[in-house]
Amino acid sequence: MLCHRNWEHNKSNCAPSAPIRRGNVFRYVFVYCVQNFPIELITADQNPGSRCRPGYLYRSIRIRMATSTTNTYKISCQLTGHTADVRGVAVTGDGTIFSASRDKTSRVWRKNEPNVEFSEVQTLKGHTNFVSCVCFLKSSPPFKSGLLLTGGNDSLICIYEPESWTLVNKLTGHTNTVCSLSASLNEEGVFLSASWDATARLWQNGDSKVTFSGHQAAVWCVIDLPVSKLVITGSADKNIYVWSRSGDLQKRLTGHTDCVRGLAVLSPSDFLSCSNDATVRWWSAAKGECLGTYYGHSNFIYCVAAGPSGEFATSAEDGSVRVWGTTSEGTSSVECQQVIQLPSQTVWSVAYLPNGDLVTGSSDGVIRVFSREISRHASDVIQEVYQQEIAASHSVKEEEIGGVKISELPGREVLLQDGSRDGQTKLVREGKVVNCYQWVASTGSWESLGEVIGGSGGSQDTSGKTLYEGKEYDYVFNVDVEDGKPPLKLPYNKSDDPWMAAQKFIEDNNLSQYFLDQVANFIVQNSNPTPTVMEQGSSFMDPFTGENRYIPGGGAVAGGPHAGDPKTASFLVQPTAYYPQKTYIQFDQANTNAIREKLHDFNHHISPSPEYGSIQNEVLDELMKISALDSAAPLASDKHVEALKCMLRWPLDKLHPVLDLTRLAVRNKTINQALFDSPQDSEFVIGVLQKVLDVSPATTAPLLAFALRLTVNMFAHVYGEKLAIDHWSFFLSSLLALSPDSIGINDVEDTNGVQSLLRSGPVQVALSTLLLNLSVAFSGKLGSSVEFSQQREKLLEVSIEVVSRVKDSEAQFRAIVAFGTLISTYVSTPTCLRNEETRSSMAKMLGVISEEAKPPKLKECASQLKKQLVC
Repeated sequence: MLCHRNWEHNKSNCAPSAPIRRGNVFRYVFVYCVQNFPIELITADQNPGSRCRPGYLYRSIRIRMATSTTNTYKISCQLTGHTADVRGVAVTGDGTIFSASRDKTSRVWRKNEPNVEFSEVQTLKGHTNFVSCVCFLKSSPPFKSGLLLTGGNDSLICIYEPESWTLVNKLTGHTNTVCSLSASLNEEGVFLSASWDATARLWQNGDSKVTFSGHQAAVWCVIDLPVSKLVITGSADKNIYVWSRSGDLQKRLTGHTDCVRGLAVLSPSDFLSCSNDATVRWWSAAKGECLGTYYGHSNFIYCVAAGPSGEFATSAEDGSVRVWGTTSEGTSSVECQQVIQLPSQTVWSVAYLPNGDLVTGSSDGVIRVFSREISRHASDVIQEVYQQEIAASHSVKEEEIGGVKISELPGREVLLQDGSRDGQTKLVREGKVVNCYQWVASTGSWESLGEVIGGSGGSQDTSGKTLYEGKEYDYVFNVDVEDGKPPLKLPYNKSDDPWMAAQKFIEDNNLSQYFLDQVANFIVQNSNPTPTVMEQGSSFMDPFTGENRYIPGGGAVAGGPHAGDPKTASFLVQPTAYYPQKTYIQFDQANTNAIREKLHDFNHHISPSPEYGSIQNEVLDELMKISALDSAAPLASDKHVEALKCMLRWPLDKLHPVLDLTRLAVRNKTINQALFDSPQDSEFVIGVLQKVLDVSPATTAPLLAFALRLTVNMFAHVYGEKLAIDHWSFFLSSLLALSPDSIGINDVEDTNGVQSLLRSGPVQVALSTLLLNLSVAFSGKLGSSVEFSQQREKLLEVSIEVVSRVKDSEAQFRAIVAFGTLISTYVSTPTCLRNEETRSSMAKMLGVISEEAKPPKLKECASQLKKQLVC
């Protein structure tokens, strides 16, 4: 028996329903609110006409929870205000939402009690570039209200005081985008940061206390685990590292096949990760094991957030949030319980509010809140409109203009960046409409030219793309190069240059340059190339290899043509699709098995001596993995660097596989620093290069090509870049000395074969690539420096010589791009081109190349440069 008065029966928290008749028995249903949860108390065995009253004892009752929630998340509200992608969201214990956006702002949103809506209460403008992430630090002395942290593409961490929202500090230390921030779960006032500079940091009281270095690419995410205090980092090198609090690497966790983008804490030992490989993984840090892998998303997963009772949510490039949960005990029972579709292409971030609601940040600049609680669902009208928005967004994704999907065009955020030249145009997606904008230099603004009209194109199956090695292409051709062997795969997009695609295919598969025209013509005949309808405007893509490269200065070319007034400048070269080149090029492809076999063979036959030393095969194999940037390779250490230095002392006739290995190894940041940052070691490497580049009867074409490729790859990191710039005079002398016909020997007199050596295609391509990297260096952050004006002028003279001497078409192309890159930085005529004879001779030479060259890119590049020289 239960006394009714124990439930605080009163008018304020209890209301009876109309009587429900079951035969001769009436039942009354009272709804009570206990700690904000509705509870139904159902009375039984009442006589008709009787009334329920306080203190009355009922013979039988039953209590049940009233139905106020569902298992399905539905839209609760949408927060608008940002004008570009919302890259990060964070929440506090009182339900406040913080957002970070590419519009360079962070915003604070608070709930309008008792409504479901939120209002913007503050806009924070502390960054000079995109805001990438946001985090709230709970109260700790002397900041009783806590602190708000934001990280940006300006490499800074901004700290705001919540009561006044004043910017109290800007933390420096990272040298590239700060892409992740997380509050420590172990210590008050401590937080962690992750950056594209390949490091993570632990901060306390505004100071960087520990730097976690070891990843070979950008560190996208960082967390720490409670109790154990272990620090976890995830990186673009596909690895997850487990660190001690002091920065010592404890474990390397492998399994993901692409960039690791997000991490979430589950327990003192367990955590989740998500990746560009479209999977979520459950890990045990203590065991160093993957406990489960979960599939569902169809594209990159950017964020994972842990929720109540083992539930978690993920957001992805497929425009959805997925909610995951366990059906029973154990990691093997995790299933996707709901797919929440959003009307945007990308859902960058997701977080749980304290009440269990989900908040998301998307590429359309909208923050959305989803709830399972019926009382917090949006009205039926808003629900219907929201579903219509989703349907419309799916329709837009399939629409095309000029062979390019509308959904893949940039939004208005692209207009935040100034144009590079007067008249430059950009296509901008604005909802379902694509508008064309033109840069007007006189006003310094983008002006709309109107709407772009194009028919809706059909699609190949559903997406019109073919997946190859995790990326989508318009075509993936099968190319037979040898009978009895499987065909090679040649990926190609309609917007690509066929000759560039062919060149990359040749380098990827170690084929002869002889096949270049044949492969390029094959692409042209079997595809429907479409001119690119939008300017990418990205300085992160290498047009020669299609891969990301280290960017000197991290920005636009200093002192470029736009830096001067076109009306008064006596010399103005307009940028083109080919120049100025802003990124360094690398030689990445290699037959690692052949290198390994040759090194083992030489290592076995070289007699151990104080000069050559002895290298263990195990160390040699580890070095091969490190040099190949293998995700399963051990961390580079002193023993690997010493092994390299030992082999670089080998005789000249056994040096070619060593140089080939070294040019691969210096792409590793640790090895690059070890060889090129120390004065003693850097001079040793320069001495080895001098020995090879000073052509002698013992020099071979492969040896020369490998030495030049090693020099090219020095630019992979800042240490090698600085060394190359410091020794610019030596490398310029080498460029001249190694250009064909520079020694004045004709074919009859070439008794020692030097000219034949220098006319080798691989040697010429490597030579021109070195010239191009030097041009990028001296036209980038050094371009406007008076200190380096002499070097830049000398390099320009050398580039003219190299263009006139190399005959290989790819080498010619790279040399011409180097020349165009250099002259693009001048606002007054370069000294060497003030001589009318020199200028006329160069223009004539470019004219001949444009008429006789076969590759279209070479013809077009030479023709464009010629026109700009004679105008």
